[in-house]
Amino acid sequence: MSDPLWSQVPPSLGGQLAGQLDRITDDVIAAVRAEVPLYGRPLEGAFGAGVRAGVGHSLQEFCRLVGSSGDAGQDAMSMYEALGASEHAAGRPLDALLSAYRVGARVAWRRFAEVATGAGLSSAALVALAELVFAYIDRLSAASAHGYAVEQALRVGERNRLRADLVRLLLSPLPDPDVVAPAAAAAGWPVPEIARAVTGPADVLHTRLGPAALLGADSDPLAVVPGDPVVPGVDPLAELRRQLAGTPAVIGPAVPLLQLARSAARARTVAEIARTGALLSPDGDGPLLADDHLAEIVLSADRRAAEDLAAALLAPLDRLPAETAVRLEDTLRAWLCHAGERKQAAAALLIHPQTVHYRMGRIRELLGDLVDDPARRFGLLLALHARVLRRGAEAPDAQRPALPGTPAA
Repeated sequence: MSDPLWSQVPPSLGGQLAGQLDRITDDVIAAVRAEVPLYGRPLEGAFGAGVRAGVGHSLQEFCRLVGSSGDAGQDAMSMYEALGASEHAAGRPLDALLSAYRVGARVAWRRFAEVATGAGLSSAALVALAELVFAYIDRLSAASAHGYAVEQALRVGERNRLRADLVRLLLSPLPDPDVVAPAAAAAGWPVPEIARAVTGPADVLHTRLGPAALLGADSDPLAVVPGDPVVPGVDPLAELRRQLAGTPAVIGPAVPLLQLARSAARARTVAEIARTGALLSPDGDGPLLADDHLAEIVLSADRRAAEDLAAALLAPLDRLPAETAVRLEDTLRAWLCHAGERKQAAAALLIHPQTVHYRMGRIRELLGDLVDDPARRFGLLLALHARVLRRGAEAPDAQRPALPGTPAA
């Protein structure tokens, strides 16, 4: 992009400056090495050649632009974009490179001013030259920052792709340890002995879990977290629950890493059941632990058998109007889940304890001794869970039943 300031400096000055470039290049390099610690090492091999070439090219290009339109063109800027990219690839922070530019600009301006003063440059032209030096360095800095950012995004994207591939590999039925180890190394993920699968919204997994988590693709949100302590003395499950507090995530069981598919299957099953409103959370908040809901997992494995059980045990309720039957089923389920404590069942249902007492009387009339037979309560509770599963599966997402205390889907 052209700048009228360039035309305010006599074109002849460019040639005079070019005659001093070797000395100015040496001065700039010496100052950068002295003031920017990351560039203070000996200028040997490719590193030394790159530093000298970069400084020399920038000074030569500046001299060429003196007295012109100042349009360096995209090709000239590409070198500085590539320099920014190479700095990221070398693991050096962008601030170090930008600091080197500022130091170089200061030293170059001092030397340029000496040459310009000796050539009799006017005060106005000296001011213009000073502005040009620092505007030029700003352009180089912007180009290098862009190159650095692009390289950073590419590497992050590549790392995320490698990590998503690793998740898919770990979820295969029989992952090969000889394949997993190099894939984990390429993804930069330390391999734990045991791990857990965690399901939940992609934004939750990305923002809540720490750097030790291995994140899968957003299209199939799942994370792999180490089951071993990452921080000595810190319970990994307790820390995971703290990170995911208040979210609809589901935490699978801790398993040997190569059996991760088992943990993922349980977490996904419980997540699907939770979306039906069939799970009562003990604290009314997420996340859920998959192994706290093994009975529901078993029920979901054979839905037809579960529905047959419900039809057999709850037949008297099926003869009632649908809304009445649902109210009585939910009341009985809450009453059983809370060991017959009316106040706790009422709190879960957001109704008065006396209402629970009235409904339980009606339920006893319909189901008889079944309600109070300890040997048959387990089957009855399974039947009620099966009913909620069926109701949830049949209803649209926006209308799926959810008892109070059930975590949101």
